[in-house]
Amino acid sequence: MAFNPSLPVNNAPIVAAELRNQFNALNDQNTALQSQVTALQAQLAAHQARWDALDNQLSTMSPLNISDADPLTQAEVQSVGAQSDLMLQALKGS
Repeated sequence: MAFNPSLPVNNAPIVAAELRNQFNALNDQNTALQSQVTALQAQLAAHQARWDALDNQLSTMSPLNISDADPLTQAEVQSVGAQSDLMLQALKGS
């Protein structure tokens, strides 16, 4: 039986089965909500772990230190490529 907020009606005699059904319905709703909360907490923990791993990977990257010369040197272009590769690997989780 689903919870019915209109039961028991005002001034009605107490009927144990009716109250029991109401309490059981509330307990079922509470149990279902707790299961959803537990599942969401597990998802949040997994996402947090992924963000922490990504943060650790990105924190090991150093600044590029590229000059403002035009054109860039071959070493500077290679440095940009290497940093891009590191970022892509970190974002992909590899």
